[in-house]
Amino acid sequence: MVLGYEEKVKERFLKNYLFIRENAPTMFKKIQEEGGADWRIVVGGDGSLNAVFNGEMLYPYDPREVALKQIEELMEDPKRIVVLPPLIPSESKLIHFKYYSRLSRLREGFSLGNFVYDRRNIPVMVVLGMGFGYHVVELIRRFNIQHMIVVEPNPDLFKLSLYALNWEEIFSYFKREGRSFNVVVGDDERRIKDEINNKFALISPAFTSYVFIFEHFSSPLFEKVKDWITREFCENPLLWGFFDDELWSLKHTVSNIRNSVPLFYGHRNVETDVPVFIIGSGPSLDSSIETLRKLSNRAILVSCGTALGALYRAGIKPDIHVEIERTDIVFKTLSELDRRFLKEIPLVGMNTLYPEVFKLSRKGYMFLKPNDAGSALFPSHLPRLFNSNPTVTAGAVSLMAHAGFRKFYLFGVDLGSKEEGKHHSKFSAYYREGSVLKSFTPKFDRTLEGNFGGTVLSNLVFYFTKIAIENSIRGFNLEVYNTSDGVRIEGAKPLPAGDLVLIGGENKDRVLRRFFTNFKDTYRRELNLEKVSSEFREDFDLYLKEFLPKLACPSPHIGDIIQLFSDMHFYLLALGLRRKITRDYGLKSLLGPPLYQFQRLILGFAFTMAGEKERLEYLREAYELLRDFLREARSELDGVLG
Repeated sequence: MVLGYEEKVKERFLKNYLFIRENAPTMFKKIQEEGGADWRIVVGGDGSLNAVFNGEMLYPYDPREVALKQIEELMEDPKRIVVLPPLIPSESKLIHFKYYSRLSRLREGFSLGNFVYDRRNIPVMVVLGMGFGYHVVELIRRFNIQHMIVVEPNPDLFKLSLYALNWEEIFSYFKREGRSFNVVVGDDERRIKDEINNKFALISPAFTSYVFIFEHFSSPLFEKVKDWITREFCENPLLWGFFDDELWSLKHTVSNIRNSVPLFYGHRNVETDVPVFIIGSGPSLDSSIETLRKLSNRAILVSCGTALGALYRAGIKPDIHVEIERTDIVFKTLSELDRRFLKEIPLVGMNTLYPEVFKLSRKGYMFLKPNDAGSALFPSHLPRLFNSNPTVTAGAVSLMAHAGFRKFYLFGVDLGSKEEGKHHSKFSAYYREGSVLKSFTPKFDRTLEGNFGGTVLSNLVFYFTKIAIENSIRGFNLEVYNTSDGVRIEGAKPLPAGDLVLIGGENKDRVLRRFFTNFKDTYRRELNLEKVSSEFREDFDLYLKEFLPKLACPSPHIGDIIQLFSDMHFYLLALGLRRKITRDYGLKSLLGPPLYQFQRLILGFAFTMAGEKERLEYLREAYELLRDFLREARSELDGVLG
């Protein structure tokens, strides 16, 4: 029996439906969702497809022809997010920046032009809109695409592809080694951004230097996503971390383990309505001092970083002090305060904290940072506190939320300033003569919406602190009031400090005692530091054995560069899987940030060299620097782990 066009379409849908159900359960769950549209498939007399969505034809003409036309436009004028990293001229004693600087300066000896498009190799393609999906099939037929991320806000629109495509063919293409296919379905802007972030963490952040965008449909949401990829996502890879940072973390964590600093286990939820005051040292803290003094016996006061000095000079003693920075500047800054005052305040810090800092308090405690080389020394069942960086106020909110507190008030969490030159509390170390922080002035290079209206001068680190706090608010369903005259934090209600009235809080001391029962030093019995250190070195040696020879034989072809860097990323993941570690794998935390940043530099520069001879000469020198870095990094690891 010869099937008609409509029967063939139905048969194709059923085949795809069953295939996806069997082979891609996560995608299958997404296509089961309802998008709220009134829609139906239209089959033309020639077998062409279209769809009526909410009373209107979805495509102006044959969707296959629309897709082909869009791909021809891509060939002529590809939409790419290309990042040429800045030149860093100075040398540094830090290993990471020494090699970053050398790789950055290496381009000076070569002639750079516009970004080269070889009309074939695409590291990452972000596809905005699915529909019938003819463009997806045509893209993988015409290009060598390593990774594809498809964003489709409406699950009903995504379902159309089941009527048109051969999904088994698509899956077969992306099953090849070093490739991936990801689908993000839904119209939540934040979730789309989070999922794209997560996908790049899996496929290699190095590819943020060269991202293609294929816009199948146009929409305000897609404009926001494109703008975010362009201005924020690809903006500052140094926020991924750097090698010396992770090396310090290893060194400090080993010392803190040997000193038996009690660790946060999070096993006893405080279950209380006693509020928490998170106190940062932003400029608006100065106007909140009297409110803090008046209500200090009705809430748990948590000082963050340099806010402790401001509180000390105002005669206020917090109940808990939190630190997360790993350099000795924390120790030097705190040492400027009265030691007797410091001894009275319990100090909670990340495992990365400079070990001498814990000794400044009579009671020192620590919590684990996620995706950290030092944290990777601990068994995987011990909690890592997500959204606890990049600055200490994010760490304090995350810590107290993980402990079970649900009502928060923010003081001095400005995350910037409304006035030039006024960046911290006037009582903080930044304005104190003789302080190690006196000469430090943060750079503000962006404006963000203000908590009480207007705009606030801020920067990328503070912006990501805002995001981290918002994630904690949303993730723990926190009730948060922001008294700070700084950046607006989504989910936190603006509240002038002078309007704050608290009732209750009489059981504060009992709640504090229960909070500290969450910290124990029993991890020492669970942790075989010598065994973990040995495995760390063994895996590093395997990595060197695999890639030092490959880096010695560069290929000038763009596709080969992409493949090598993809292999270097996935081999790190494979080594972790070999240890049955899917997250917090130590070698990835140590080597990932520098390798991704160095590879991003190399890709960015290689893509500007049209001639293969010059590109090969550049790659020989760049790869040799990568080899030198890996050898020096291995030597440094021995110095830390012994």
